[in-house]
Amino acid sequence: MAQYYYAGASLPMLLEESRPPVTEQHFIQIVNSGLPEAEAGKVLAFRFADREPAGALTRLGQAFWKSERNLRNELVRQRASAAGQDPKNYFVDEEEDPFVADAAAEAVKAESPLTAEQVLDSWRWRKLDELQSGHQFDEDFFAAYYLKLQLLIRRDQFDVERGKARFEAVYQQVLNDNTDQTGESQ
Repeated sequence: MAQYYYAGASLPMLLEESRPPVTEQHFIQIVNSGLPEAEAGKVLAFRFADREPAGALTRLGQAFWKSERNLRNELVRQRASAAGQDPKNYFVDEEEDPFVADAAAEAVKAESPLTAEQVLDSWRWRKLDELQSGHQFDEDFFAAYYLKLQLLIRRDQFDVERGKARFEAVYQQVLNDNTDQTGESQ
């Protein structure tokens, strides 16, 4: 337990509206040097960029993954119904969760993809706060910290100009593909 306290006390506080105070690599180094190997693996197993966690999770990680999976399923449900498609073709381990519907609906109705991502990340942050309650300097504390750090790092990478440029490139590619298939511009 002492190693958990020392490792946790060495980390700066994370605030939802701040920039990441540490790099992901620095955090991973602290976890790998401050926690037993099995616990460190559980803390580091969940990455938002992955479709599924890479291994066993802490209890907090398991609970959060269940909520995240349900949020993703609800987003699929709402987006598919708006597109006239059957959402069941896209579910991952379908499970109803009434607590994610509002966040998904708000994100789907957002005026821009950036606003939608901000809505979803704010929901994720609140969910982590809820799950982290009562966990101080245990493996669940580190799991919540890592997930929040990933949210901050991800948000810090959002750039309006790069986003517009990427959108234009994808849009142009779609137009080009459409022209190549039909022989004329649509």
